[in-house]
Amino acid sequence: MIGQRKEVREPGAVEYLEKALDDFDRARIHAAEELRSVVEDAKDRVLEWQQQLDGASDEVRRELGVLAVRAQRSPTALKEMSEEIKHHRKELKHDKEHAAAL
Repeated sequence: MIGQRKEVREPGAVEYLEKALDDFDRARIHAAEELRSVVEDAKDRVLEWQQQLDGASDEVRRELGVLAVRAQRSPTALKEMSEEIKHHRKELKHDKEHAAAL
């Protein structure tokens, strides 16, 4: 038994692949956590802006609306905004008619 050497096996393709998959999984988890944090921060900022906008004058609201439209980069976004405007216009009209009936 003296002089016997233990053979050291080099990692093979399977081991490299498993390590790569483990690394990828850790990166995916980290990215998901980071993205979740960014989304939460953005939601908080939007809520703050909405609260500030609630106290803004009609002139400021109009200007912000115009800036929001100009900031859009796709026809789809503009279409969605248009649909939201139509929906909100109906709500305002309904609220006005309801207030007049009282």
